[in-house]
Formats: sequence, C-alpha cells, structure tokens
Amino acid sequence: AKWSWFKVFTRAMLERSSGGTQRVWSSVMTALAGNQVATGGLAVLAGGTGLALLRSVARLIWSAVVRRVVVRAEFDSRDDCYRWLIAWLAEHPQYADTRRF
Repeated sequence: AKWSWFKVFTRAMLERSSGGTQRVWSSVMTALAGNQVATGGLAVLAGGTGLALLRSVARLIWSAVVRRVVVRAEFDSRDDCYRWLIAWLAEHPQYADTRRF
C-alpha cells in the first residue's frame, strides 16, 4: 500500500504511451483520491495559490486607490512657492502631520 500510488502512476504513464489519455487522467485521479498526502498537498497548493492571488489583487486595488486619492507634488527648496507653502502650513495646524515637506 505504501507505493500503490507509484504503481498506479507508472501504469497510467504506460497507458498514455499507448494512446489512452482519458484512462491516464482517470488512473491519476484514482491514485490521488486514495492518497491523503497527495490530496493534502494539492489542497495546500490550491490554498496558497488562492492567497497569493488575493494578495496581488489587494495590491492592485491599493495602488489604484493611492493613484486616485493621494496628491503628490514636488517643490524645490530654492523656489519661491516652497517658502510660501511652508508658511501656509505653519499657519494651518491641522496639516501638521503631513509628510515630506
């Protein structure tokens, strides 16, 4: 019973070489259904793939939100508008937690 999945798999490969593709998948699925380790490994693989997909979708959504909501501007410290902006921020304490000025 320890190597039964291997026997089924090799038998399926031999059948495939004779043109029985449908029988190959049937034999492989039968072998996987009877093997708890393989079934558990496939479940972990599917779960990890699903989580990775959710993570990448969340990153895409977050970057779209940041592009639409956050305003970014660069001011050179030698420019007159930079001094005006710093003075304006000093007059408005509600913007004291702004970053990168």
